[in-house]
Amino acid sequence: MSCNKVSEDVQMPHGKALGDCWSVINYFINLGFIRNEVIRLSLWYPKGESRKRVDKLKDVLPLFRDDDMIELGEWVPTVSKIHWTEGYKYPFVPTKIRWENNSSKKICYQFDGKSHKAKNFPSIEIEQEVLGHIELEGYECIRLGNNYTLEECMNIMANCELFVGVDSGMCYMAASVGIPIFFCKNDRDINIWDMNHSNKHFILDYDYIGLKNSITKYKEYGLEYYIQNARNINLFKR
Repeated sequence: MSCNKVSEDVQMPHGKALGDCWSVINYFINLGFIRNEVIRLSLWYPKGESRKRVDKLKDVLPLFRDDDMIELGEWVPTVSKIHWTEGYKYPFVPTKIRWENNSSKKICYQFDGKSHKAKNFPSIEIEQEVLGHIELEGYECIRLGNNYTLEECMNIMANCELFVGVDSGMCYMAASVGIPIFFCKNDRDINIWDMNHSNKHFILDYDYIGLKNSITKYKEYGLEYYIQNARNINLFKR
């Protein structure tokens, strides 16, 4: 979709991590739909007396199906930064390449997002235990992250059976690609967790043992297990 009208306001991003950038792009594409105008989005935001550039927005935007709803530029922001809770109010806009149900016997994952340092499992030992369990169930494990470009990650996701991981940038991409998401919860309060992920569909496990059990059940029952147990299932395959 494209609009002839371009917003007079210049919106401001927040945060530089992939998940932040993904939420920002998603939020302002949705805002553009609501206003029926192309949103102008600055590539930087004020930080004290200096400013922070968010060049990753330029890598994220072209992956979205409706990337023509946003213009990125060096403009000075004219609108205050949105509150962080606003970033999760809209369902994820699809990417240009979408997941379709398949039997590839491949599972993509990310256990090392930036929030991993303080809040997320796993240790290297637990990660290897989880991956070993997945492989014993007959799946190939593909690690996502900086070892691939964002476009390559999107293509890999679209051709795997599901995504496994923690709260990370890749889980935001997974929500837009549409692939089933199997989460292991970090130590944030459940109310904050639910707010952060209210626009994603996912199965939530509270430890790595639960995560392994979920993978086993998925292998046994297939996509029906996900449909019966995922949160926010109304967002699945919208």
